[in-house]
Amino acid sequence: MASIPKNLSFWRYELGSLVLGILSIFCSYKVGRLRGYEETDLLAEIIAPILITPIVVGIAYATIKSARKRRSAAKIAFFTFLIIVCAKFADLARESVPLPPISTELDQQSLAIDEAQAKAFALQVQDSVTNGKEKEIASLYDGDYFLKKALRGQDTTSRYWRSLAERGSVSFTQMKLFEQMAAMVKQDGEFTFVKLYRIGQEPILQFRLLEASGNLHYIDAYIVKDRQGSIRIDDLRYYNTGESLSKQLVETASQLTSKSDSHATYKETAQQAIQLMQDGKIQEAFTVLESLPDDIKQHRLIMRLRIQLEYQLGNEQAENLLNEFKSNYPNDPSIVFTAFTAAIVKDDVEGAASLIDDIYKAVDGDEFLLWYKANLFIARDQYREATSVLSEMENKYKIDVVSLAEGELPKEFLSSKTYRVWLSRHKKMK
Repeated sequence: MASIPKNLSFWRYELGSLVLGILSIFCSYKVGRLRGYEETDLLAEIIAPILITPIVVGIAYATIKSARKRRSAAKIAFFTFLIIVCAKFADLARESVPLPPISTELDQQSLAIDEAQAKAFALQVQDSVTNGKEKEIASLYDGDYFLKKALRGQDTTSRYWRSLAERGSVSFTQMKLFEQMAAMVKQDGEFTFVKLYRIGQEPILQFRLLEASGNLHYIDAYIVKDRQGSIRIDDLRYYNTGESLSKQLVETASQLTSKSDSHATYKETAQQAIQLMQDGKIQEAFTVLESLPDDIKQHRLIMRLRIQLEYQLGNEQAENLLNEFKSNYPNDPSIVFTAFTAAIVKDDVEGAASLIDDIYKAVDGDEFLLWYKANLFIARDQYREATSVLSEMENKYKIDVVSLAEGELPKEFLSSKTYRVWLSRHKKMK
């Protein structure tokens, strides 16, 4: 058999290296997608084989004299790519096999938290936030239980969903929500435990933060007992952003990431904007979000961020954007909190007061809100409006205002003519 000409053999290795290089990129992309990688992680997975091969060729060139010929370099590159492709095919085979299913239901023992235990834990959280005990706050989260909740209702054998939930679990344990509340407390805010309630058998602690500006924040902490019997937080709901974090994770993945690769870019952009907001760079954060395509700017999370930034910048467009958000997401529970924040920013007392009843419904009752509504008017010497609120509290919410007023309302108001007139009419009606 005639031997292959040397020049043909040389080109065979170069062409083979090119084909294997393209194949390795394709396989790396498929492996990355199966693992649920997005953006930076996916790019790193793709370019790794391209970087490894020239490194191997370079090392061989520097240490082996015979490898300094072009033909030898082509051979080294060819076999390096061949090894990489074989490894990627093995990864593809492994990643394509479904994972064993895991239970996403909480066992009865983890939910066996009585009222005294729950309230004692709530006061511990309140103390940690009020006194800025960041290490104590960080130790309260349980990532394993959060992972279960994020996977509830999803295919637990899917590597994509498992990877997404695992990364969400890590992010949850690094959550800085309570730390942000602690920072607001340092600026004369007030963080308070409101109540314990249950959905099914799941115990939930509700907390309220009142900023010095008058803005309101509500947080639900979902609690469980871990294997050691300690109470931990396995999920959070920040009312100002809507549903619980586990639900938001799934919603975000379902609505955007699964649609197309281009939609996945919004996550990094949103994170960049949030970081800029935390750094006080409001205009830069606004510019980052406005650079997104129009369809992505209509997503729930992005719209919420845009509304916050518009109001902070004092842009006239803020009101229109809020109305658009209401139209797009009429049942979103965060709407009322966004509108309330907007009213506080604009010093619109009537607008803020008109939203208190809706907030009361959203948090399933908090008597503080009704006194707060009256105090909003009192602080601006609108005593007549305040007495209207007191009448509403008596008639609609069946609160004994007269017996509680002294501890909830300022003395100046209680000694005013307007209140005395209201009180005399109230006594006559009784």
